[in-house]
Amino acid sequence: STTGVAPRSTAVLASLGEVRPRVFLHPRVAVGVTGDELRDSSARSLPAAAIRNSNGPTLEALAREAGGVPVPLGAARDREADLLRLVRRGLAA
Repeated sequence: STTGVAPRSTAVLASLGEVRPRVFLHPRVAVGVTGDELRDSSARSLPAAAIRNSNGPTLEALAREAGGVPVPLGAARDREADLLRLVRRGLAA
């Protein structure tokens, strides 16, 4: 379950007298990628020197597998202003 206690655990906890168990929120994981060469992973064709974004989807899946909630931030170009915007979005997420 993404919040609280999974229903299948409720009976076990109640049988142990744990009617108010401590629960924790799943961590939110900001996932951003960088690079002028990146294109959407669904792109059919790519211009020279471009690659599909494989890191973003992979990092999101790893965050989910570890119990986190991925927050996709998108991609930033290799420019200071774009990188700062991406970092700020991540901090605000």
